[in-house]
Amino acid sequence: MEPAFQHLYWVIDDVLAGMPMPYIALDRRMNLGGALDAYEDELRPLERAGIKALVCLLNLPGDAPVFESAGFGFRCCPISNGQPPSRAQIAAIVPVIDDYRARQ
Repeated sequence: MEPAFQHLYWVIDDVLAGMPMPYIALDRRMNLGGALDAYEDELRPLERAGIKALVCLLNLPGDAPVFESAGFGFRCCPISNGQPPSRAQIAAIVPVIDDYRARQ
């Protein structure tokens, strides 16, 4: 694993990982995305680590084109104020993860 991912934690080996928000190049954000190799940020190392889709727990639904244009699946399931997800939120997130896993 590349050094940029010292905070990538595999919950289920090679299936489900957690991490803080990856670094996205400002130009990628300003351009609402771009090819995987178009910018110097953490998307290429994420792909090399085997990540295929991201479920963002922050309120950033506008990030979808940033990740999707680089070839990642993306779903925004915001959790309020850094709190742990409620049972209802977990119930909404698990099918999203299962859907991405079924596509593999």
